[in-house]
Amino acid sequence: MLVSWGLRTTTYITNILVLVGYALLFNWLQNTRSITPRWQRWRQPALVAVTIAFVVLFHFSSVLSMAAQNNPIGYGWTYLNFQGATLLYALLSSRQRLVLYFTSLVVVGWYWWIPRVPTWPLMAACSLVLMYVATRFGPTIGRRALTYYPFGFLFMAPFFFWRIGYRSMVLTSVGRGRSLP
Repeated sequence: MLVSWGLRTTTYITNILVLVGYALLFNWLQNTRSITPRWQRWRQPALVAVTIAFVVLFHFSSVLSMAAQNNPIGYGWTYLNFQGATLLYALLSSRQRLVLYFTSLVVVGWYWWIPRVPTWPLMAACSLVLMYVATRFGPTIGRRALTYYPFGFLFMAPFFFWRIGYRSMVLTSVGRGRSLP
């Protein structure tokens, strides 16, 4: 039991450090003036690539952690928080359509990939609407804690509640259509 909590705590701290590193890299790519004019054309694709790379990193960390622990309850949720935080940070910070479009493709692909969840189109639609709102109203949302925190919880709600009425995510196997006995 103590080892389990120690593992969760160190995973959480490590993920916080990785997320801070992502935020610093994202801000540097978005705001640096030392980039050559030739490189400036690639600024938005670089922001998209960095965001998708970190979301994929957190996703596969979750999948591999659950697989290594034979899918124990709770081992995937920490990573899910960081996937959502990465997406929310990118959308609120960049407010660029290219970032919105490609992160939307990733999110729809993620929902589709979840095994045997017939409500995935509804949850994906909710996430896409909230992603658009984050991009469109980023400065207003991020200006005050009274708007940022409720929106952050609302933004993450579809990711957490897509399984209402179904077996827990941690009891399903990796990939479409397979489940544990």
